[in-house]
Amino acid sequence: MFKLIAALLLLISTAANSVETTQPESEGKVILTVTGKILHGNYGNSARFNLEQLQSLKSQTLKLQTRWSDRIHEYHGPLLSAVLEHVGATGNTLRLTALNDYTIDIERAYIEKYQPILAWRDDNQIMSVRNKGPLWLILPLDKYPELNTEENTGKMIWQLTHIEIF
Repeated sequence: MFKLIAALLLLISTAANSVETTQPESEGKVILTVTGKILHGNYGNSARFNLEQLQSLKSQTLKLQTRWSDRIHEYHGPLLSAVLEHVGATGNTLRLTALNDYTIDIERAYIEKYQPILAWRDDNQIMSVRNKGPLWLILPLDKYPELNTEENTGKMIWQLTHIEIF
């Protein structure tokens, strides 16, 4: 009986930890949490990132004017595709959620095609919540004219804190 209970506990423990935990747990303030269909987590079935961890990923700088700004700004942050690669994302749809619970869904193919960034810096200043931070999904509007539509710019979610992959 004891062996049966021990085997069942081992099985339950293994199933509960089905996400491979290969990343170090984030130290410092967590600004992004990724959940859902991921292979590499650092906190149970999720991957939590602080600013330093995001800064270590493949990044890009975009210089552009958005419909919310009166001039060209320089936005910098990791490629969303680099974040997905880092966590071993296996799903094809992403649900991005902001601090105020505003959500958008984006297909993985869209991310791969347009390569948006998760901007944490605007004109060499770390973005605060008051100024659309901690993260703002920025599309390369200057590189792809077809992105300059209401539908596409509506995907540029700011105060981003959570990504669920399904």
